[in-house]
Formats: sequence, structure tokens, C-alpha cells
Amino acid sequence: MPARVFISAGSREGNLTTSVERLAETLRQRNYPDLELNVHVFEDETHFSVIAATLSRGLSVLLAP
Repeated sequence: MPARVFISAGSREGNLTTSVERLAETLRQRNYPDLELNVHVFEDETHFSVIAATLSRGLSVLLAP
């Protein structure tokens, strides 16, 4: 099944940022066919301040032609 996935975190989210990076690496290592994985860590953003940036970037990535 083709999938386009966007995962993000703020760089100041501590353990969550590490978890996001580990998840992304696990998905990459599995070499799923037709998986388009987009991962972004927003510099100097916290769990709450990253929301707007995540929505904006996520929608742009996921709705791109």
C-alpha cells in the first residue's frame, strides 16, 4: 500500500525528539516499498510552539501532488 508519512518534533522536546528520530530510522531500515517518509525536526521549538509549524509543513508535504 503506498503511503506518504510526515513525522516531526521540536528540537527542544527532549526524549520525544529522540523517539521520532528512532522511529524514522526504523521505518527507513525496513525499506517498505512505496513509503514516502518525510521527517523534520524544527529547531528551537517546544512541544507547544511546534504545532503551527507542524501543521503547515505537514499539510504541504502530505497534500503535494
